[in-house]
Amino acid sequence: MYMMTIKNRRYEYVAVKALTEADYFKDGLIPLVEVVQEKVKYDNLVDSESGKYILENKPYKSGARKGQDHWCKAKDYSTEYDATLEDIEKRFKDTCVFVDYFRCDMRLYKDAKDRKCPLVIHLSNNLPAYLDKVKKVAIDTNMIPVITIKKGVGNLDSAGLIKFAQELKSLRQGRSIAIRIDDIDGYEHALTTALHLNDYLIYDINETPLDARLEEFDELNDLGIKATKILLCSPRKRDTGNGKYGEGHVINNSHITDYARYGFNGVGDYAGLRDNLPGDGGGKGRALALLYCGRSNEFCAYINDNVDLGSRGYRKVVSEILNDRAKLERVPGECMVLEALSKNAGTSSFGAFGTWISYTIERYVQQLYLTYGNYHF
Repeated sequence: MYMMTIKNRRYEYVAVKALTEADYFKDGLIPLVEVVQEKVKYDNLVDSESGKYILENKPYKSGARKGQDHWCKAKDYSTEYDATLEDIEKRFKDTCVFVDYFRCDMRLYKDAKDRKCPLVIHLSNNLPAYLDKVKKVAIDTNMIPVITIKKGVGNLDSAGLIKFAQELKSLRQGRSIAIRIDDIDGYEHALTTALHLNDYLIYDINETPLDARLEEFDELNDLGIKATKILLCSPRKRDTGNGKYGEGHVINNSHITDYARYGFNGVGDYAGLRDNLPGDGGGKGRALALLYCGRSNEFCAYINDNVDLGSRGYRKVVSEILNDRAKLERVPGECMVLEALSKNAGTSSFGAFGTWISYTIERYVQQLYLTYGNYHF
């Protein structure tokens, strides 16, 4: 089983759309969506001229055209509501999906900007507000709520975790829940009590190498937890700059082939991305493409070291990738990303930095499927 882990941001969702259209959301793949921002919609808009309600999901700018018989001027917005879960359900349709309202120790995310992470900061510091969000997920039949126990944030204690898990199960009438944890110390009894056969344990080692957690893996296996156990990793480190890949830096992706050796039933990662949070960004920086190759379980790095070019540097990167196409595909036309690059290069369109976030995910997930024939590695 493979758990594709993404955040609910624009370019991750572009990849989801492309993979859905190409039919890669198949048995054995369960996405984990880390909610880092809320999506707001409006129930109605009021035309200030006619006083009539206009059903819409977002406000129109003053003077925008609406219909054939009038112009919409300034609007009064009626009920504003949080459509985050509605948006996830729409994007994944009938796909089973984990939903985790993201909390973290912000000190680990050095490039993140507080003003761009208000929801993450709020939920990381307000346990009751976080638990309310998890309960909202619990009542949706197509989503599996994730309870996160993580260092650096306020957590439920062991007894509280058991009680809250039972509450979620009651809301879901016995359907699956998941617990995500990065340290089982003190929660051994809670995990064995709260999690049943149809539930999930997501063991999050983040950027830690597998061989540094061997003792903990043994302790986890000794608990005899009946739930499906998923190992979640983030092998591409947050603090490794793009330039390092030009110097030969290698991403250790061994979790894909080794997870079962450590007693796990499934494995998850960020599909070639970093586990990061929004920062300032900018127009400058090295153009980097990391293309995963399933057969070798390695990434091929293509980079333009001219920082001043920014995303314009992808012209050179794309040229190098297409020159290597025979090496990157088993048969011509196999890779959806290379097909897109070839087509777009003909129009001199090489993509912005965000475009390559989508490409990284698409290539990674497709390669996993093509290499193994499914997501049961």
